[in-house]
Amino acid sequence: MANPTINQNGTATITPSQNCTITTSSGVASTINTVNTSTSNNLMVVISGVPTGASVFVNGQPSTYLNGLFTVPANSPSFAIVVYGTLMGAVITIQNNTSSAVPASALITCVTA
Repeated sequence: MANPTINQNGTATITPSQNCTITTSSGVASTINTVNTSTSNNLMVVISGVPTGASVFVNGQPSTYLNGLFTVPANSPSFAIVVYGTLMGAVITIQNNTSSAVPASALITCVTA
């Protein structure tokens, strides 16, 4: 299965071992939202490419890390990892690192103002 891409606006779902590449806009704010669609398994994602100056929120709380490994619990539809800010045209990659033995899919939505 091919890895999905998002160009400034759109949605994608990634299963274990897949990644999504998001091309952001320069000069306007973007919001990238990642949630777990599984009701029984935790989702583990690695986010990379988030530039300095952006903000990352985990379940509504500011994260000290812009890039790294994040876990989203199962059966938590309101729990999200949100990347927000003027992302300066950065290419951001979200990799689903969840084991295929306990699969969880990530639903990614990107909105650019």
